[in-house]
Amino acid sequence: MQHIKKPLMITLQIGGICLFYEIIGWCVSWLSIPVPANVLGMLTMISLLWAGIIPLKMVVEGAEFLLKYMPVLFVPFGVAMMNYGGLIKQAGVMLIPVLIITSILVPAITGYSTLIWYKWQEKKKGMGIRANIT
Repeated sequence: MQHIKKPLMITLQIGGICLFYEIIGWCVSWLSIPVPANVLGMLTMISLLWAGIIPLKMVVEGAEFLLKYMPVLFVPFGVAMMNYGGLIKQAGVMLIPVLIITSILVPAITGYSTLIWYKWQEKKKGMGIRANIT
């Protein structure tokens, strides 16, 4: 039974995360908020998790699964870039610095914020953290 329970839990949690994203997207569209839905969704989810309104156990397994397979999720983006060769030829020089900077900043900020989150969680539990944040 356990081998069925975990995949079902992960599926439900990913579905919940997707539903949350869709609701935020609808709110952004309906209220004409000038912030991308994914950014507002992440900020809202973090706020709800920190406030304890959404318990971490409701999303942790689904989020860990998505993080584990994140590189696979970005392969279609890389393949889709091949379709825009003309645009890249025209504006490629301007796009290169943006692509380089974002390719470095996104994983760095994600990793650093994850370490801060784990540090905060373990401090909250009174266990302390063994990883160094540099």
